[in-house]
Amino acid sequence: MNGRQTQLYRRWDNMAHYPHLDNAPHHVHIGAENTVQPGILLSALELLRQIEREIANPAG
Repeated sequence: MNGRQTQLYRRWDNMAHYPHLDNAPHHVHIGAENTVQPGILLSALELLRQIEREIANPAG
C-alpha cells in the first residue's frame, strides 16, 4: 500500500506469525491486515498470473 491507498486488497506474506494455518508460514492477508488465509509459495510468474486473473475477474 502507498499513502494514497486506503484499503489493503491482498498481500502475500511468509512471516511465521500464523503458525496454526495450513502451509505456514505462507499466508495471504485479504481486505484487512487481520483477515488471513493459508497461502502457498508462489513463483514470481504465478503471482503475476494470479494478479492478472483477479484484475480480470475481481468478484471471484
